[in-house]
Amino acid sequence: MRQRSSTPGAASHSLRPLAPRAHAAAGRPRVGAARVTYDAAVPAVEDLLDEEFSRAREALATLVTAPVDLLTVKSLGAGIDAVLIAKNISKLSPFVSTQLENAVIQTLTEVPGAEGLSWQRQDPGFPDAGLTYRGTQTGHGIEAKAWYVCGTEITARFKASQTVLIGKRVYVILVAWIMSDIVFGTPTILDFALFDAEDVARVRDEHYHQPISYLVVEPEDTTDRTVNLQQANVMGFRVQTKDEERLGQMQVLLGDRWEHPYTPWSRAMVKVLRQNLEYREETNFAKLDRIDHPGIEAFKARILAMEYRGRSVAAWTEILRGLTSDEPTVRDPALAIVSSLYES
Repeated sequence: MRQRSSTPGAASHSLRPLAPRAHAAAGRPRVGAARVTYDAAVPAVEDLLDEEFSRAREALATLVTAPVDLLTVKSLGAGIDAVLIAKNISKLSPFVSTQLENAVIQTLTEVPGAEGLSWQRQDPGFPDAGLTYRGTQTGHGIEAKAWYVCGTEITARFKASQTVLIGKRVYVILVAWIMSDIVFGTPTILDFALFDAEDVARVRDEHYHQPISYLVVEPEDTTDRTVNLQQANVMGFRVQTKDEERLGQMQVLLGDRWEHPYTPWSRAMVKVLRQNLEYREETNFAKLDRIDHPGIEAFKARILAMEYRGRSVAAWTEILRGLTSDEPTVRDPALAIVSSLYES
């Protein structure tokens, strides 16, 4: 597998300083991919971006450790429904995560702008919270993703094409949340981290794009369509063909060459491969937990080690799994631990 450079990207609450893109100076291609276009290049915006993102970070920090008043899950008692809730909380997680993402965006839109800058929700559109200059989208902004820390993995996905991100200041905010009383209560944000979206997309593509076995397929050019019909996401496909001769022929065509999926050569090769081999779209493609991004992995490790209600988050995750076990020797000790939450 091709080795990638170990660039951690922007993590935790820090934001990288505004600087020219190194790869832009090196002539990184801006290929004819589907990308959202913006009407005006704003000369004054570049000087204000650091200040505006700093304000956004401060506003988002107010959400940490305070219960988010979205909903309340009530329990009748540990011995009555704690096991039932533990078995079904995963069904609640997608809804809560979506609402938390909305809360993040709402918080950003309330950040006071300066000299014509303001945050605006984009629905549809990318990123979720876009920075506008006098009403015109600049292409800079923040994309929100939520992670239920007691789940099996970070299920949020990031599919934006690198071509949408080149030359833009876009961050992915990953919000880690838990129920205030583990199996009941209100959603509580433990912490958040900000990552350079272009770096996340690059790491994702370097992880997945391994022709012939796996293809990252760029969107078609849809710039002539209205904004709500424009395509900006990549897709992942895994090869299904078993015929060794056909696979060998395609490997000879590829040789040892590898390029990012957005380049003209990669686009041409992907088209040839899909015409000659059978591929299936991958259902787990682009989950943030599976792309091996160093910064995301470090954030995940830190959150799982964080102490909450007297135990680490990782320990609470195991206790919740124990509650759902059919084996009494596993379930009963977990239930005894959870019962103490009802007494506090």
